[in-house]
Amino acid sequence: MRVETGKDPEILRREWAEFQAATAEFDRPGELVAFPGYEWQGDGRWGDHNVIHRSESGPIDLVDTLPELYERLRGADALAVPHHTGYLVGMRAPRWSACDETISPFAEIYSIHGCSETDEERIGLRHNSHMGSGVGGPKAV
Repeated sequence: MRVETGKDPEILRREWAEFQAATAEFDRPGELVAFPGYEWQGDGRWGDHNVIHRSESGPIDLVDTLPELYERLRGADALAVPHHTGYLVGMRAPRWSACDETISPFAEIYSIHGCSETDEERIGLRHNSHMGSGVGGPKAV
């Protein structure tokens, strides 16, 4: 597995504050809803999750494990949406046995990577060396 390089935590926090200011500025109820969110990858073993906050008060969580992320999000007005469900568990796909349905009530199944429910995707889950091998069928772990 290719480990992605992390960004300096202080830079991430500064950029998160700038991003939250932008979502607050462009949120127009009844016209455009802008939620602050980011992609959490942790240490790579738990699958990628999109963390979406309802308001700009939530922090960016720089923790390594999904249980740690859930602990930080528990009681907050936020979701952690598992995605990359068509890849191998332990590579990029979620560890379903570790997911908490109260914080992750649904999953993303279609993205630029293709549809995680079929092997008929545009760019090919099966050939994306950056993300690992794609798989079909149930992937519960």
